[in-house]
Amino acid sequence: YIPKKNRHSESVFFFSHNTTMTYHMSSFPATTPQMTTFGTTTPQQLGGVSERAIKHTYNDETETWSSEDIFIKLSPTVLSTGANRTVHKCTDLSAPQGQQAKVCKVAKSTAETRRETFTAVVMQKRCQRLAERFNLLGPPKKVNFIDACIVELVQRPIDHTGGHPIMIMEPRLQGYYKKHSNNFGFVDGEDRNTPHAFSHFTYQHTKGQMIVVDIQGVGDNYTDPQIHSNIDEKEPPIWGQGDMARPGIYKFFESHRCNALCQAFGLVGASASMLKFAGSGTQIKPTAPSRPVMPAALNGWGVSSNGHRSGMAPAVTPDAI
Repeated sequence: YIPKKNRHSESVFFFSHNTTMTYHMSSFPATTPQMTTFGTTTPQQLGGVSERAIKHTYNDETETWSSEDIFIKLSPTVLSTGANRTVHKCTDLSAPQGQQAKVCKVAKSTAETRRETFTAVVMQKRCQRLAERFNLLGPPKKVNFIDACIVELVQRPIDHTGGHPIMIMEPRLQGYYKKHSNNFGFVDGEDRNTPHAFSHFTYQHTKGQMIVVDIQGVGDNYTDPQIHSNIDEKEPPIWGQGDMARPGIYKFFESHRCNALCQAFGLVGASASMLKFAGSGTQIKPTAPSRPVMPAALNGWGVSSNGHRSGMAPAVTPDAI
C-alpha cells in the first residue's frame, strides 16, 4: 500500500495574479508553490495570439503543488460536453514541440468552487498512483491516467469564484474515445476485462475504503475518473459531487461480473441480487447538508460555505491507498 499521512492540518494555496491565498484543508499541500517566470519573453515571441496563464501542478507523492508561468492559446469552440465540464482545444505554447496539443475542461456550473476544481486534479493523480500499483501485478495491458493540471487565466477578470478563471488542462488524446463505465453502475456489456478489473482492484487494494469508477479514455489512457468513498450517503461528498459514497460502491458490484483478470489477481467477488439497468452518463450527487469545514473568513474567496467535503482527502487509515 502507499502510505499516506493524516492531512487534517494541511493548507492549500490558490493564486491570483498578485495574491497568494492560504487556508487549512485536508487534501492539499502545506507548502507554497514556487513561481517560475519566463523573464522578458512575450506571448508574441512564443508564437502568435496567446495569453499568459499560471499552471498549477500537483505531486501526489510529495503532496505539494508547484506553479509556473506559461502561455496558451485557448479555443472558444466547445469540442465536447460531459456531465460537469465542457472541453476546449488548447495549445500550450510553453511546452516542447510535440507536446503542445492539450484540452482545457471548464466547469459548466457556476456553483463549482475553486476547491472542487483543484480536487478533481488531486483525484486524477490519486487514481494514477493506484494504476501504478495495479500495473505491478503484470496485467496484459497497463493502465494510465493522463497528467492533469490547473490553468489559471491571470489576464482575464476576476470571476464569480473570487479569483481569475481556472480550468483543468491535460494532453489531448488521439484515437477512439470510449466510456467503459460510469459512476453509478453502468458498464459496457461488451467491454474488455482491464477497465473493470482495475476498478475492482482499487476497492480491494484500499481495503474497501474507496473505489475508482467512471473509467474512460483512449485505449488504456484514462481521464476523468471518479472515486467513491466508503462513507454514508448522507455525509457530504469527499471527492466532489460525483462521489456517490456507499451507494456508488454497491452499484459497481451490482453490475460487475468478475472476469479473467479479477480471477488471476485474486480479487474477491461480490454477489449482487440482480443486474439492474443504469444510465451511461455520469451521475451528480445532490447538494450535501450544511457542514462547516473551513474558516468562515475565506467564504468571500469563492469557496462555498455550504460545507462540501469535496476537497477533503478520504478519512482513511494511512496505509489505505
